[in-house]
Amino acid sequence: MKHTNEWKKLWMLVMEFFELQNELTNMRIKDLGEWMDHDCSCPNCLMSSIEAAWESGEPTFDKDFKEEWE
Repeated sequence: MKHTNEWKKLWMLVMEFFELQNELTNMRIKDLGEWMDHDCSCPNCLMSSIEAAWESGEPTFDKDFKEEWE
């Protein structure tokens, strides 16, 4: 019986982990949406946004930004 309770606890922790991961992903998507000019996320609009960002040359990022993502 104790073994079954331990599995239930583990399973609840796994489920909570995935719920928190989903919440984090939703927050990141919302944060990204604040930086985008429009709400459309179709492949054509994303590609045109990427191409527009590269028209003036390769994008550069400061040291703090790079360290955050490395």
